Amino acid sequence: MNIKVYRYEVETSLGYHPGPYTAHRIFGRTSGYFELCSKMIPAHGKGYHPSIRIDINNFDGHFCACQSPEQLRQWFKGYNTPLKRLGFKIYEYTLSEQIKGKSGLQIGFKQEWVISKILIG
Repeated sequence: MNIKVYRYEVETSLGYHPGPYTAHRIFGRTSGYFELCSKMIPAHGKGYHPSIRIDINNFDGHFCACQSPEQLRQWFKGYNTPLKRLGFKIYEYTLSEQIKGKSGLQIGFKQEWVISKILIG
């Protein structure tokens, strides 16, 4: 069974596409990314945004995603526009496997589970 999930990523020339929480090596401190993360990351460790390490046991080396583009936009509510300004785009992944977070808000997956990936916006 193929599974569709959605995540924000930014394109790089380095051969990988980090998500909003892990792009610090790409942007550094001069692009506005550092300021965005200094607000977003603390806010996303509480309440509606459980830490992925708490939400998914043994989460290590996995990628994070949501079950729909709408759920992804809700997850990043208040940060969607700044992320897009920095070049983040929404990708749809088709997976062979997934790990659902206990909260029902996050999906974890490994690179080897990716069947395909397309840019949707």
